[in-house]
Amino acid sequence: VVTASPRYDAQRRDAAIRAMLTAPDRPTAILCLFDSLALSVLDIAADLGLSVPGDLSVLGFDNIAPAAHARPALSTFDADTMASARCLAKMLLKRLENPGAAPTHRLIQPKLVLRHSHGPAPD
Repeated sequence: VVTASPRYDAQRRDAAIRAMLTAPDRPTAILCLFDSLALSVLDIAADLGLSVPGDLSVLGFDNIAPAAHARPALSTFDADTMASARCLAKMLLKRLENPGAAPTHRLIQPKLVLRHSHGPAPD
């Protein structure tokens, strides 16, 4: 199931999370597009009395600093944004120096940072 809400509309985001977590077919795992969304899922799950990771696994993406300090600490993917930005800047400068050169490509493989918000699916 894919659930979406406006990123910066906290009320609608929280309502979408709450609806998903109280549905009869509640998920046992949620992968969030970014860590701040995953942190909201952790908060709402706790408000609803759900155990993470006992009842629900939660994973984020981007490894922001608060992810390590959440309760439980958030498992997440780290794409090393700073290194990616440096690489992009170098690629842009090379392209500006030689506009006719063939385009270059880089595939960034995020690293999984395992903490405490994931576990086996409940029975």
